[in-house]
Amino acid sequence: MKVLFWFGVIASSVLLIAVGILLIPEPEVAPVYDEAWCELMMVKPNADWIEDETIAFSKHCLVE
Repeated sequence: MKVLFWFGVIASSVLLIAVGILLIPEPEVAPVYDEAWCELMMVKPNADWIEDETIAFSKHCLVE
């Protein structure tokens, strides 16, 4: 009986740890605004741009 009890305790613990690991959110990766991204945005229709892309394009791609 003791062995069965401890098996249940260990199995429950492993299950809780596995579920906890699966619920950890993935870290957000910051977008890379490099030359390739700027070129991609130049061929993307302006009507398809979102506000964040417009701001990022003006900050990172328009060089004086």
